[in-house]
Amino acid sequence: LQAYKELPVGQGLNAWHSAPAFNTDKVKTPLRIEAIGKFGFLFEWEWYVLLKRLLKPVELTSIPAGVHVLVRPQDRFASQQGTVDWMRFWLKNEEDPNPRKAEQYARWRELRKLQKVKQPAR
Repeated sequence: LQAYKELPVGQGLNAWHSAPAFNTDKVKTPLRIEAIGKFGFLFEWEWYVLLKRLLKPVELTSIPAGVHVLVRPQDRFASQQGTVDWMRFWLKNEEDPNPRKAEQYARWRELRKLQKVKQPAR
């Protein structure tokens, strides 16, 4: 609320016209959201749910022991490899043949179908 200086009600709603949560209908690209830290899901949940309800391709992943700048090697690897896999899938239509990633790609293929569905009007 500090950033907008007004409550999102009545006349104050005008100050919020550029707030990300009020513009999820404009998102056109598949989005991979990382929830980092113990409370990461709390911060990312709003965006995730709004995009899901709009039938947008979105995935929420968690790195519960992470901090803002990931320092643990396993956290960095999970984040970076997840991003590489996501980008290769969406931008190059490529999938890693590693059988441990089969479930991930099955989820993403379902998300890809959402791009072909007419998005609901707001």
